[in-house]
Amino acid sequence: MNIPIDHVTEKMRGYAFVEFDEVDDAKAAIDNYDQTEFLERTIRVRKSKPNDMKPNYHDAVWRNDDWLQKIEQKKLEDEKFTREQEERSRTLGLPIFKGLEKKQDDKPLVFVEEDD
Repeated sequence: MNIPIDHVTEKMRGYAFVEFDEVDDAKAAIDNYDQTEFLERTIRVRKSKPNDMKPNYHDAVWRNDDWLQKIEQKKLEDEKFTREQEERSRTLGLPIFKGLEKKQDDKPLVFVEEDD
């Protein structure tokens, strides 16, 4: 049996996991104890859902270089997009936008510079 404990309050969280060796024993527990009263409380007994966590979910993001490669790839794509936008602006004779930054409230801040 596994009874999860809240790490902050160090109290039981109000549920438990019971593992059975036989499927029939688990079904009997559900049939016999679901919606019964225990310590002046009605308890629910049901089959638990499988854990959907990905393999290695607890590993640090920097365990390998994949995360860094994704970040660098995104930077390269952004730089390429910026160069393409600048080239289009030059071709159309429009001002070139440089220095696209984020302000504290995540609204873009744009500096416009006239191309000489």
